[in-house]
Amino acid sequence: MRPQWGWLLLAAGLLGVVPGAAGAMQAVAGLEYDDNPFETYPGRRGGWVSRLFVDTSGQLLDQSWGGVQLKHQWGFKRYWRGEGELAPRGEVMASELALEGLFQALPRLQLSGSTALKVKNVNRISSEESYLHGGLRLQADAALGHGWAWALRYHRSSDDPREAELVDLALQEVGLDLGYHRSRRAQAHLGMAWRWLDYGRLALARGSAGAVILGNEEQRDLERELRLGLSVNRRMLVDAGYALVDNHSNSLGYGFRAHQVELLLSRHLYLGVDGQFYLTAQRRRYDEELNPEGPRVADEEYAQALLFAKLTRQLSALYSVGVQYSYSRNGSRNEQGFFRKHIYGFSLNFSL
Repeated sequence: MRPQWGWLLLAAGLLGVVPGAAGAMQAVAGLEYDDNPFETYPGRRGGWVSRLFVDTSGQLLDQSWGGVQLKHQWGFKRYWRGEGELAPRGEVMASELALEGLFQALPRLQLSGSTALKVKNVNRISSEESYLHGGLRLQADAALGHGWAWALRYHRSSDDPREAELVDLALQEVGLDLGYHRSRRAQAHLGMAWRWLDYGRLALARGSAGAVILGNEEQRDLERELRLGLSVNRRMLVDAGYALVDNHSNSLGYGFRAHQVELLLSRHLYLGVDGQFYLTAQRRRYDEELNPEGPRVADEEYAQALLFAKLTRQLSALYSVGVQYSYSRNGSRNEQGFFRKHIYGFSLNFSL
């Protein structure tokens, strides 16, 4: 990965905010303490991380029937010396350029689409990977009347990692959502999605002696998802969701069924302070055992969780400060690659 690619995208994004077009910029500078930046278990070593994130946008076309917007996001993380001589040191830089369009085809029918290119470059940080990502999204939204609405979407993306041990991934997704808005303060959603994932690696198969061997074809997965959601905004914004995911794979050990829950809470507290809380957790059960003699729970169950809490204080129309905490736990079969981590952070936000 060539680091200058990110700078080229940054320059292209800034030049895309053409003179005379409506534009905006947001920047976030922060300092964090990560107690497990290498994402290992056991033997974690903590370290400090400084962040800078810049989000710019420009309205290229703004008409009553639709518009076109150019967005650019750029982020930089620096890992500093922490606990011990082997504490993490390195940099991560990411740059994403996106073009979004909106078209009001009919009074009750809206068409939208976007295309994006993202470059991520990692230097000396083993827990993150360098890659090139490209994506395309198309969506149609229609109002049915009496509070009902539906949306049909298509998404296609491709990931080209720069690390030798990682594989290419091509994704295609078709989704259908049905929503009911009883009022502005209460909404319910039902969604379905089908995803086709093609991996740039050979699928695994069971050999004649029971051993796991490489097959003759590349791995392909079909993932189906059913999602339920409820959003209520009264004294507090409550956004809750549940998803059932069923993944079929031609590679041994990759078929599973998962239950996932999500919860978002947001409200104004006291003295100009706003609070946010987010929680997501997933539980998987795999179809096959990779090691029939091993523990059944370790082989067939997968659990992961992410918890995030943030307090923000608006100092003026342009500046705000925030403190945040996050806890994450990944899931892994046979406890390989398992880790837990805590992150404590402070940030200063600018809006121009």
